[in-house]
Amino acid sequence: MGRSDATGRQHRLHGTVDLHITTPASVVSHIKSGRLRALAVTSAKRLPSLPDVPTATEAGLKGYDLDSWFALYAPVGTPASIVQQLNAEVNKILQMPEVRKKAEDSGTSVEAFTPAQLGEFTRKELDYWGGVIKSAKITAD
Repeated sequence: MGRSDATGRQHRLHGTVDLHITTPASVVSHIKSGRLRALAVTSAKRLPSLPDVPTATEAGLKGYDLDSWFALYAPVGTPASIVQQLNAEVNKILQMPEVRKKAEDSGTSVEAFTPAQLGEFTRKELDYWGGVIKSAKITAD
């Protein structure tokens, strides 16, 4: 079993993976095929595509909640009418049953935000992770 990257190289699972933390979409097929065993998901809720895999909290890491997320942003200065139009079109696509099913099958949940909601979500994430970096004294050495 392999997957080609942009350069055409094949990536295969070999030997034993001691620990791997990644986004669900990159490993759901391997977990479902039995080639990898998932110990936990890092989100607050179990994934519909992996209902038997506990959350990290359920597995003993109390309060552990780490989700990856993706968003579409426009450059600063993009006219509000363009941002609204892009948002409306993207949200239509995200509501398509085939898009939702493909996302969910890969371990991804779909949430449609308004530009204002995405802005608020982004600010909260930056504040939270900025605090984590500061309290852990993480630097870019």
